[in-house]
Amino acid sequence: SRAIEADPAYAGGRYARQPKAGLEQAFLGIYLWFYGAAWYQQFATPNAVLQGLEAAASGTATMDANDVIWRNRAMLSHDVRAKLPAVRAKVLLVGVSTDELFPPAEELEPLAAAIPGTDLVVYPSLFGHEGSDIDIAKANSAIQGFLDHQER
Repeated sequence: SRAIEADPAYAGGRYARQPKAGLEQAFLGIYLWFYGAAWYQQFATPNAVLQGLEAAASGTATMDANDVIWRNRAMLSHDVRAKLPAVRAKVLLVGVSTDELFPPAEELEPLAAAIPGTDLVVYPSLFGHEGSDIDIAKANSAIQGFLDHQER
């Protein structure tokens, strides 16, 4: 958020155009945790890693700066843990074993334990956190099984 807000184009949130430089800088930093270690090993040099991260950050072209900032603020300021035991909906949590941004042992497993009857599926992905999007097909059978079970 700070990199976005520091971009002069951000204009205190009243920007005429997206603060592209701030968005790219913010995501270059966070992308260090988005991908798993195996993803980085595909690059032969540190410069190649940087080029890979810059290519990933080019995805910020469709993002809205205020959306990113307010989403981050909401994540940091809302703690719903005390309410989780009251959840009565059937829940399927899907995660990636190589996710360094939200490691399953630290994030998903406690969440699954806090919500009664939650099913948890964790699969590996070369892409780490991004594997929750890029490799979601690895969870298709678990998702379909969960949905089929709900229809009974």
